[in-house]
Amino acid sequence: MKRILFCMLLILFQKAPGYCQISNQGKNSDSTNQADSLQDENSKNYYSQDNIKKIIQQILDEENESNTGLFRLERTSKKVPLIKDYINVIDTITIINIDLAISDGFIQDISITAAADGGKDTLHFKNKVLISLLFFSQSLNDRIGIIGKTTNSKLKGCFIRLGDVIGYYPNVGKNFIPDDQIIHLDNSNTQVQLSKKISLNYLFDIRVYSDVLGTFFNQPNGIANTEGSLKIVTNTNNINDSRFVALNYLKPYFGVSKFDNSFGVTATDTLLNRIGRQNLLQRSWLNYGLSLNLFKYWFTGASRYDALGVNIGHNGYLSRVVNRPSDTSNVLINNWYAELFFEFKVNDFFGIDICSRLLSSNIPNIQNVNNNKSRLLFNPKVELYYKQPKKQSRLYLRFNSFIDDKERDNGFFQLQLGYSKNLNEIIED
Repeated sequence: MKRILFCMLLILFQKAPGYCQISNQGKNSDSTNQADSLQDENSKNYYSQDNIKKIIQQILDEENESNTGLFRLERTSKKVPLIKDYINVIDTITIINIDLAISDGFIQDISITAAADGGKDTLHFKNKVLISLLFFSQSLNDRIGIIGKTTNSKLKGCFIRLGDVIGYYPNVGKNFIPDDQIIHLDNSNTQVQLSKKISLNYLFDIRVYSDVLGTFFNQPNGIANTEGSLKIVTNTNNINDSRFVALNYLKPYFGVSKFDNSFGVTATDTLLNRIGRQNLLQRSWLNYGLSLNLFKYWFTGASRYDALGVNIGHNGYLSRVVNRPSDTSNVLINNWYAELFFEFKVNDFFGIDICSRLLSSNIPNIQNVNNNKSRLLFNPKVELYYKQPKKQSRLYLRFNSFIDDKERDNGFFQLQLGYSKNLNEIIED
């Protein structure tokens, strides 16, 4: 990681201070040598590891905000029509307040409190479908229906239109997905500016795990695992006014593992001269992959954070194999997979992610590899996390397992403790 960032900076940044041509006209050789020596020293200091670290940390720590759009409470001085049977306006209401929950580029929840002008009822309204901020103009006629009981039976089944209550006005050229947040609007606070924090630390999800079984119980699991991913949102337009979104995101990811010295490589069996597939997976020192979301669905009537979805993707696992003390090579396992995932958020700080992945695993047809044809593997994963208040960092507890129906005795599982990490913390290490 350090070498990659170092090379990038050498390419992107300008020449070092003092790196310029010096005219030798009218100068003797001593002054020329002194100038060359000073130039070399300045260049060496500029490209020193400590200075490069400082430059990288300045880039990572630089945090700006881009204003993406304006939310505004409409009709503050006018009555909002209350509609029944699609077209019949049976009454008008006065908005008291509105609460909106924004997550992943959607208005997940809208809660509206209003007073009925034709009676004494206090009415409550709530949405049933997702509302995409990037496609807000297509949702102006979406219905926000009454919830709860009312004393007036005529109000049952009534609704108000989204565009009659709130408006969203994206800034020109900056119609990006804003940060997740809760918004409150009322007559004293009629508009809120949405923003998106701009920093590399907000783009990349970097996590560091330590395996309990590998650290304390001498199992061949990685004692230190670093994982990184980048979630690229590709679509926020929900299907037919529902809570379904197709092709929501694309996620490239990687993982690097450090093992105890005795588990860094997989030795071939001296009798059969063969090795097993799951030994390679368990002792993989590098993995990488790309995941494509087919669809994601947020539960109706549940918390805005509860969701399920289906992903497909490809990943590769690289593992070291030793045949003889001086003969070490890398074996690549290629996997195509489909997975079903669930996301549950208990509250603002605790959540649970569950993933069930089915892999079609392939090993190249090379010597010493047992069962090098395609095999189906089952990879269940459960992860609990705790998000620290007002901070980016999280703590994780993860259970991860690989199961081969034809070689169940060779299955393995991992029990890992982890935490998220900023990129500048990695540079400091």
